[in-house]
Amino acid sequence: QRSAEVHPPLLSHASSQATLLLLLPRDRILAELPVDCSIDLALLVRQADPLLTFHSLAVRLNSTVERLIALAQHLELWGKARMVQTVSKSSTYLVAPEADSVKIASLHAAFEKFMPEPRPLPEPAAG
Repeated sequence: QRSAEVHPPLLSHASSQATLLLLLPRDRILAELPVDCSIDLALLVRQADPLLTFHSLAVRLNSTVERLIALAQHLELWGKARMVQTVSKSSTYLVAPEADSVKIASLHAAFEKFMPEPRPLPEPAAG
C-alpha cells in the first residue's frame, strides 16, 4: 500500500513572465539531481536567476518556455525550487513578523545597491 505524498502547490498560472527561485544552494541542487536527468534540467538550475523570466531563460538556453516550465515543475515537486513572479524593483514583498529587523535593514541596503533607483530621464529641450 502506497502512502499519500504531500507536495507543495504548483504555480498553476506559470507564464513566460514567471521565473524560477532556487530554494537550496545551486551546487547542492546540481549534486542531488538524478544521474540520468536531462541536461536541460541541469542547465536550467545553472542559469536560474529570479531577475530573469522564463522567456529570457528560454532564449538564453535555446529552449522553449513550455519545456522550462515543465522542468521547473519537477524542481518544485522535489522541493528544490519554486516558480514565482519575476523579481523587479517594483515588486512588493511581505516580511515575516518574526524576521530580525536589524538584518532587514542591512538586506534593504544590499538590495538598494543591487537594484539602484533608475536615473530620471533628461528634460526635453525647449523648442
